[in-house]
Amino acid sequence: MPIIAEVFIPKIFLPQLTALRDAIFERVLPAFEGIESEAEQIQREAFEQLCANADEYSDESQMAELAFNAGLEHYELMTATRQTVINTFAIAISHLFEQQRHLLSFGTLLDWEPDSRKRERRFSEFLEARGVDRTMFIHRAKLEELDLVANVAKHAEGQSAERLRTLRPELFVAPSIRGDPLFGSSTVGPVNRPLMGEDLFVEPDDLRAYLEAIESFWQFVPKTETPDSVS
Repeated sequence: MPIIAEVFIPKIFLPQLTALRDAIFERVLPAFEGIESEAEQIQREAFEQLCANADEYSDESQMAELAFNAGLEHYELMTATRQTVINTFAIAISHLFEQQRHLLSFGTLLDWEPDSRKRERRFSEFLEARGVDRTMFIHRAKLEELDLVANVAKHAEGQSAERLRTLRPELFVAPSIRGDPLFGSSTVGPVNRPLMGEDLFVEPDDLRAYLEAIESFWQFVPKTETPDSVS
């Protein structure tokens, strides 16, 4: 079954991106909005439980510290989990775009090329047939950044991390300490555990920018070949 760009881009690809955006920002990330209040509740309940089991030898200040630590542990765990989810969504966005463009470049639902370089060459041919110079795309740098972010999230330290540090050094500093002179990007270590909520700190606004760049790209690509390429 031939893939027709003028159908797949507006009818399939753009709705896919919209659905993914809605899932991220309306369904998934809102689940983490109450982390701080959850931690406070856990702290209160832990303190009440400790007080209920206290005896004449119990130290109230020690019980308060134990309760605080219980709440803090929950807060840190859920904050790291939220970061894991955001980093993972960056991977998902990158691979969705990759699969969309390769679907168009091969022209059928059945064909697939396991060699990534050959897939990219086919997509370049697809663009050339439509007279597209992708170097002129205004959001090209953002799409290249997305590829780097996805690679760092998947593979941790490496060439992609080195390149990303040059482009977006702040992504390697936790949002809670960005701007603090004691914790600049020059003080951070290598990327070891980006899918454990550490070392790489993609933010929701970054995900929005990546999705918008992909949508803009598909609107930038003509849906049909140019007359010169057809002849």
